[in-house]
Amino acid sequence: MAEVSFQVESQTAWGESIVVVGGHEKLGSWNPETAFALKCEGTYPKWFGSISLPTDSEIEYKYVVKYNGGNRWEPFKGNRKLKTSGDIAAEDVFGLGPGDVHEGVKKSEPAAEPVKTPEPVKVAEPVVAPEPVKSPEPVKAPEPVKAPEPFKAPEPVKPVSSPVPAEPVPEVAPPAAEPTKKATKKKGTTTASA
Repeated sequence: MAEVSFQVESQTAWGESIVVVGGHEKLGSWNPETAFALKCEGTYPKWFGSISLPTDSEIEYKYVVKYNGGNRWEPFKGNRKLKTSGDIAAEDVFGLGPGDVHEGVKKSEPAAEPVKTPEPVKVAEPVVAPEPVKSPEPVKAPEPVKAPEPFKAPEPVKPVSSPVPAEPVPEVAPPAAEPTKKATKKKGTTTASA
């Protein structure tokens, strides 16, 4: 038997999980419910797991995201293929199509060339603040506005003499006053006199 380590990088939502489903009973025989479940313990977004599969076999497989109520299969046509010619590691990215056959990386060999340490990033020189802008000369207050001269009432208009003589207005005498009654007081009775 060959020990096969699966590793796939995939963005998942809380509560979702990833399984390897494929053409072998240990991979669920293409049934996601019985497929090989991967783990993600402190390695998110990388999911991983190891399983023993028959040596010198070519096995087809895909990754499936399981979520509450369904499965999301990798969206490409065809399947990934793996040749188990010894202990190997399959390193994939969810949804990116496979090559013809995934030979995997033998566990006894490094997965890839050592990563070169990038050159240190040059830090820009500190930015020096420009000289403060000098304030312009103070603005002089405008001359006070002079109050307008007091209002002078216009002279009264003189009546225009009319070519037609005005009729004299008859004087009306005030209405005649009625005689007033004076009240006199006598012992025991009051009488009115005119």
